[in-house]
Amino acid sequence: MAQIKSKEDFLSFENLANLIETATYGNSGLSIGILSDEMIEGVEYPYFGNEKKALHLIKGGRIVVRDEYAYEDEDDDYDHFVTLQDISDALDKFIWESPNSFANLVTENGDMGDAYDFFQFVIFGEIVYG
Repeated sequence: MAQIKSKEDFLSFENLANLIETATYGNSGLSIGILSDEMIEGVEYPYFGNEKKALHLIKGGRIVVRDEYAYEDEDDDYDHFVTLQDISDALDKFIWESPNSFANLVTENGDMGDAYDFFQFVIFGEIVYG
């Protein structure tokens, strides 16, 4: 993957697919899905889940980001419906409040922790599980 040089690069299909895969691989605290009744008609979805979710976002759909810790608790909201605009808005805050994790993600040195921190910004506006 090419180095990320702009917000548009960060929000590209390839980077979103990579970010989703990195955030969820081996992470028991987060899952990301698409509601089957929200599949966009006429879109040929890729086979792989992370690519399917990224394309769904790019085409204007929503993904479901589940906070698995809240799901276990059952008292908190655990499903968060997220659009590409939500991800874009979270990125603006993430850059300033978590610069090391952001730098890791854009230089391809990011790991599950960095990507998980980003998705916490997407759904909570901050890192809750540090």
